[in-house]
Amino acid sequence: MLLEHRLISLKQGLFLSLFLIVLTLVFYFFLPEFLHKGVSFPIIFYCLLFFYPPLVIKLLLPALTIYKQVFSIAFLILFVALFFYMIFTLLLYNVINQNLITDFVDSKMTYMLNNEVDDSSKELVYDSLMNNFSIKSQFNSYIFSLIPCVLYSSLISLLLAKSKR
Repeated sequence: MLLEHRLISLKQGLFLSLFLIVLTLVFYFFLPEFLHKGVSFPIIFYCLLFFYPPLVIKLLLPALTIYKQVFSIAFLILFVALFFYMIFTLLLYNVINQNLITDFVDSKMTYMLNNEVDDSSKELVYDSLMNNFSIKSQFNSYIFSLIPCVLYSSLISLLLAKSKR
């Protein structure tokens, strides 16, 4: 991978993480009821996350046609963005406002109560959800989020490399 491509990927990954952080802060400050409830935040979050890498590749590197290079750039953008967003999430939920964890758990438990989950599993699920924002859980979540990123980057690379031939 060329140094120029690495620098573009790192820079665009940082921009994407900044966009995701700003999006989360907008919901946190102005629409807190939608941060954990509803589908508006996840839809906007994932649209931004998944449409940004192909857009960057199309706009900044339009002549790039090699699958391996397109894959590396797309994956590195997602890798960097999710890493810095994970750090922000740890800070937001564990340092800035620890009440967000209970808000998150309460919203998930309300959803489960509406779906009639048995009482024996409620306590287990509640404890599991409370532990979602530990450093270990967030790091595991980050690692496992890279698996779909590999698949998505492969798909983007295949489509962009084929469309330019």
